[in-house]
Amino acid sequence: FTRMESLQKELAVLLEQLPDDTRIGLRSFSTSGRVNHKTWDDYGTKLVRLGNAGVRQSATEFVYSLDDYDASYWGGTNPWAAIQAAFDDPETDALYFLSDGKPSKDRWGGSWRSSDEDPTANYYSKENTGRSVNLKVHTTALGLESNWMQKLAELTGGAYNQVDVDSLEEAG
Repeated sequence: FTRMESLQKELAVLLEQLPDDTRIGLRSFSTSGRVNHKTWDDYGTKLVRLGNAGVRQSATEFVYSLDDYDASYWGGTNPWAAIQAAFDDPETDALYFLSDGKPSKDRWGGSWRSSDEDPTANYYSKENTGRSVNLKVHTTALGLESNWMQKLAELTGGAYNQVDVDSLEEAG
């Protein structure tokens, strides 16, 4: 499996397991203007009930469209607008954030460094202040360990999952 194929499989399984009354939105992040920086064609950025006719299938098709183009057209890992959009939506109570775990840039556009990990996790966990419902961020790091994603999940009450060659072999 490539990291993208692992991401697609993880997300497709999650979509299959979520209850019908779950309201979802899907967004792919990358470098702005690149082919993998897109929203779900059928529903844009709106939250939609997963059990509505055709929604689960459309969501799964969106997930499997993420590798439609050659990887050289995908761009870097720039998750900040997608994460912020989830915190800005007062109805969102869970974010499933899947990534290779290492952003291309920090939140301000500078180079990502290990010293960005704690401040970034702390920043987003503080975004829960004043929300009527706590947003739990469930994170999955694909292909490597991600300390900042683990801390973000812990601080928001979410779960952290690491998918790598060993875990894929165990799942068999």
